Amino acid sequence: MSKKILLVDDDQDFTMMNEAVLVNLGYEVATASSAQEGLDKLKEFKPDLVILDLMMEHYDSGFTLSHRIKTNPDTKDIPLVMVTSVRRETEMVFDARTHEEKEWIKVDGFLEKPISPEDLSATVTKYIK
Repeated sequence: MSKKILLVDDDQDFTMMNEAVLVNLGYEVATASSAQEGLDKLKEFKPDLVILDLMMEHYDSGFTLSHRIKTNPDTKDIPLVMVTSVRRETEMVFDARTHEEKEWIKVDGFLEKPISPEDLSATVTKYIK
């Protein structure tokens, strides 16, 4: 049985490109275009990994979704990787390196947009084997 990945991002081009990469790597992929749709798909799809955008319908939608996932006893152990273009757009470094930062932000890793297929593959492999 292949591992399942949920992609949550309101950018359809980003979702389609990365879904194709992940499917070619042998993963089963579901997509959602909003935080609420992501939460709904999470319940039915039961992914092994969630890759979610930081800014979707609201600037903090990714934070809200990650918090809901990580504070729910049924989903708290699912690895979360947040993707963002904050650095490119604001030149701010956006990462969680310490345990305290990860606890506050509620994600396991970060990827900076645009994501190369190699970086996506390496990140997915890091969190699900």
